[in-house]
Amino acid sequence: MTLDEIATAEPLMDRRTAYRLHLCVDCRAVTAAAGMTRCWPCHSDWSGIRLRGRRARAAAIRAMCGQLRHPGLIALAWTITVVLGID
Repeated sequence: MTLDEIATAEPLMDRRTAYRLHLCVDCRAVTAAAGMTRCWPCHSDWSGIRLRGRRARAAAIRAMCGQLRHPGLIALAWTITVVLGID
């Protein structure tokens, strides 16, 4: 590696920094769920889990809940999932 490559290379992100910044460790996108270090596509590729049907819809709503910052909005989004029956 040359000095130019080292200077322009993206620094590696450790898990603690990724968790604190709510970023995916692999693709550096915003994580899809609170408490995860990978977004759903990267997590499913990494673990082999494929979500379908009701579970996929529930994961999408939990992903939206993870992006909300206000506790009231999180509670509202979670209540909507329960009312719609996709919890």
